Amino acid sequence: HLSAGPAGTASHRLHPRQSFDLWEQQVTGIARPWSMGDLYAAEDMRRSALENDLERQVQREQEAVRLRDELVAVVSHDLRNPMSIIIMQCGMMQRWAVDDTSVENRNIRRALATIEKATTRMNSLLEDLLDTAKIETGRYPLSCLPLNVTSLLEEACSLLVMLATEKGIELNCTAAVGLVIDADSERVFQVLSNLVGNAIKFTAKGGKIDIDAVASGDEVLFRISDNGVGVPADHLPHIFQRYWSVKEGNPHGNGL
Repeated sequence: HLSAGPAGTASHRLHPRQSFDLWEQQVTGIARPWSMGDLYAAEDMRRSALENDLERQVQREQEAVRLRDELVAVVSHDLRNPMSIIIMQCGMMQRWAVDDTSVENRNIRRALATIEKATTRMNSLLEDLLDTAKIETGRYPLSCLPLNVTSLLEEACSLLVMLATEKGIELNCTAAVGLVIDADSERVFQVLSNLVGNAIKFTAKGGKIDIDAVASGDEVLFRISDNGVGVPADHLPHIFQRYWSVKEGNPHGNGL
């Protein structure tokens, strides 16, 4: 918005590069020497045009993110049904072949087990994508109830220890006695699974992973430590970025 004295008042939306070029025509339609007031008004026009451009760019990017998240949610949801069918059918075929001990059937059972394991992993990734989309859109439901931390850790470790044992890794879980928190048990287990899964992935055979929980004021602090490769200190600011990896050129995962 600018005031041009006797010539009146006008408001214009201009591209920043056009502001000064069109100033003479916008004010009076004729060329005249620039006063200090003209310069201030032109600068205001330039700044206003820049702000408008930035606002439009932000709106476009927000819309692109919204459409992307909606697409991820739809695709993830639609793929869950066929994945569930594949897993179920693999299980049925394995049961049908259990009584046949021929070499051919053993090979078939191994192949079915591989398919089941791969589709289960894919189904888990789809669940992660769906959860990510819900978080981005602010529609991530939590069902918080009082939880005994010791029982929660014991249950989580009983399932995670199988993954560690397959790789020859020692997994230890401890928790301070009497700790109770209000939390969503499924989500806490999901976070612990992701963190411990990462630790198992990057810890060599014969390594060690420790999980413990301690009181921290009114909260409970879960700690996971391992003797794996770790994350370099200069990369720590990036650990919560999606698709980020220390190994450049190999992006994967949704991030912590």
